[in-house]
Amino acid sequence: MRGDGIAPVVAGSMFVVTVLVISCGDPGVTEGDAYEPLVRPNLVWIVAGSVGAQVESQLQTSGGGATMAAALDTVSVDTASVRSALLTGVHPQALTPVPRTGVSVVPVQLRHGGYYTSRLGNVHHNLLVKKHHNTVQNGDTNPELTQPGLLGAWDVAGPDANWRDRDKDWDFPCTVSFGCGGDRSADAPFFVLFNLSAEVDGQSEVAAILDALAVDGLTDQTAVFVVEIGAGKEKLTVRWPTGWEPVDAFTGELSVLDLVPTTLVLAGLPVPQYLTGRPLVRLKQMDATEQAASLGVAPIPTSEEAEPADQRAPRVAATPVGYPAGGLFHVAPRVKLWCDTPGSTIVYTTEREAPFYWRLYRGPFRMRFWELRVQCGRLGYQDGPIVTYAFDIE
Repeated sequence: MRGDGIAPVVAGSMFVVTVLVISCGDPGVTEGDAYEPLVRPNLVWIVAGSVGAQVESQLQTSGGGATMAAALDTVSVDTASVRSALLTGVHPQALTPVPRTGVSVVPVQLRHGGYYTSRLGNVHHNLLVKKHHNTVQNGDTNPELTQPGLLGAWDVAGPDANWRDRDKDWDFPCTVSFGCGGDRSADAPFFVLFNLSAEVDGQSEVAAILDALAVDGLTDQTAVFVVEIGAGKEKLTVRWPTGWEPVDAFTGELSVLDLVPTTLVLAGLPVPQYLTGRPLVRLKQMDATEQAASLGVAPIPTSEEAEPADQRAPRVAATPVGYPAGGLFHVAPRVKLWCDTPGSTIVYTTEREAPFYWRLYRGPFRMRFWELRVQCGRLGYQDGPIVTYAFDIE
């Protein structure tokens, strides 16, 4: 176990355990959120091959809201495809060769909703596409500058990632004239995915995570999802945050596709139309209709896109465009970014040295530094090239 009280993840396993934690945070929401909730829950997923028979009692005795467990239909015998379905809420057959326009992974949707997202453990899904050979433009020559994993999905991914870095000021160095400080507070809501390997003691790992939540005072405001995949007894165990309860449908066999809509409802975010799973949770003392009305949950239409006849041709996301495209300024300019690939995600960084912190682009921002790197990507596509703009701000 690390010194911060959170057990490390052992890499190299074919099985993954995901823990989802949900906690209260800033009641304020950014433009585009579905509603202004009284509580912004944090989300934690724990995914593993097996965590032991005591996981339900572990969740019950650690506090928080009600705990439920049920068998899980994983919709596929291929564990990598199951994990892809888990992250997208879409059946594996609908993810190949290219997901429809608008389909994204749940951490990207949560980041757009103001969540801090992090992942511990190795990548076990099959959503990654081989990197485009022309990954850098305008002076960058090192392919290692590209963001690892799914473009735009995580604020931080690695063996030391957790929810405790969400108040870190990534705008460094900062200056008095341009201002300092990030756009988060220590109470910002978070989504953490724990991918546990088969070599570790799953029961001890879950206990360490629950203990760390208790130390930080997050137990009552946290929803914890424990997903067991690949052990022959697929199972979902959930502890809801205080004030929430499972719907009546939480009986019998559930689908792995139910986790994304459930997570979005907990976060108070719209549930896209392309999701076929069902939300498994509601606020107490509300029926399903009242819940949807109170949360402002509404479907997000996604456009259909005609796929080219030759499915073998590699697809590469467009080169992103920024305005202004660098230059000399007496005050910090406001920068706008766009990408011509439908359904794409844009990330950017203002840091000069790798490894970079890649921000998710959610609208125009004030450029207070000297270099701007931008990249565009979409599920099923190779990530587009990184474009670098140089700014001279006096």
